[in-house]
Amino acid sequence: MNISLIKGTTDWRTMRVEDIHQHDGSVNVVEFAKKVAADYDARDVYDPFAIIDLDVVKGQLKLWNFALPSVKPYYAVKCNPDLNVLKTLSAYGACFDCASVAEMEQVLGNGLASSDEIILAHPIKSRHCIEYATENQITMMTLDSVEELRKIVSITSDAKLILRIRVNGFESLVDLNKKFGADEITSKLIFHEAAKLGAKIHGISFHIGSGVENCRPMALSLASARKLLDYGRMLGHPVDILDIGGGFMATNGKSFLKVGHFIENTLSSCFEDIELTVIAEPGRFLVTDAQYVATRVSQVVMKSISEDLPASHSIYLNDGVYGSFNFVLTEQRKVEGKPLLKREGYMRADIWGPTCCSFDIIETDRRLPTVKEGDWILYPQCGAYSLCLSTNFNGFNPPKVLYLTSAENWQNVSDNLQRVRREGADVPDRILSKI
Repeated sequence: MNISLIKGTTDWRTMRVEDIHQHDGSVNVVEFAKKVAADYDARDVYDPFAIIDLDVVKGQLKLWNFALPSVKPYYAVKCNPDLNVLKTLSAYGACFDCASVAEMEQVLGNGLASSDEIILAHPIKSRHCIEYATENQITMMTLDSVEELRKIVSITSDAKLILRIRVNGFESLVDLNKKFGADEITSKLIFHEAAKLGAKIHGISFHIGSGVENCRPMALSLASARKLLDYGRMLGHPVDILDIGGGFMATNGKSFLKVGHFIENTLSSCFEDIELTVIAEPGRFLVTDAQYVATRVSQVVMKSISEDLPASHSIYLNDGVYGSFNFVLTEQRKVEGKPLLKREGYMRADIWGPTCCSFDIIETDRRLPTVKEGDWILYPQCGAYSLCLSTNFNGFNPPKVLYLTSAENWQNVSDNLQRVRREGADVPDRILSKI
């Protein structure tokens, strides 16, 4: 494993988040984590650290484009807004789903996309947010109410309005239809009100939620979208954009190819007679597998002894649900850490985060190889809704981030940014100076 530091410093205590470690095309993340952990120990650094493998991000985008060639990905920035992740996605042609002024500023300000490669995919926006989008020629934006329609129309006549519809009749791990989405009656009212105001509805969007484990919800949602698309067109609206949302899980390549095949076939059968631009808002699919979190064992405590059962322990780590593992609390997502140091034997334990809060538990009743104070545990699949939700609660800092990338990949990312510099891409001079 040949790894070199191409930006930053080798002092782990002062490591900046832009530190990039490039390699010759193959790297063992576990071995890299062991080296970092050893350096932390030698330098008495007691914080956790995260590793983002940018080649995984590139690979997932490539898989998406292969499995769903007719569906343009607009990456959900909220899922993981890490700048190097965004740079990588931009270099390989992804567009972006933004939901706030800050997210639009991050994408535009770093020259990662043009205005027509961004969708403002929040059905409820402040006037300031709509005004910012309009000033920066971001026209594609969602809505799910007559009230939001009137607000947008009062600010701009240039918006490409995307109607967010409610889809239901199935279960999901994270149900986004409780908060957003117009039902059928409201959707029809919006079409009529838009026509009365002289506004045009350009598209239909929906989100089946996250954690859906079969294709039936997508089929039902596409059928609902087609029904309302026809209704809108009957009233004179163009409705030539279909946004099939996000929630795509980070499945293996073979499984996702089956999902992609199903979606492509369903799109063809539902919309075979019309021209349509189809987009989606993948988040966790592109980044979940790219990030690892390494946590240090602060203490191991024996909690109970039984004649019939192995001893039960509590393991306390320096990261938890108020840091990298918020998704364990909010999504009940299961994670399973692997000790970096192999010891003999196994133990049964609850694994806790560092805060005083009793909700700060990462794993429950886990059987794992024996660990002791000072050992490190590495958690995979922490790239989605992790660091973006971290806090400094109780005075514990989120982990610093280290990046792995092949030299070829990082050269492509760098070339893309240099192209932005040469072409200008409507990026202000104050931003270009930082690229």
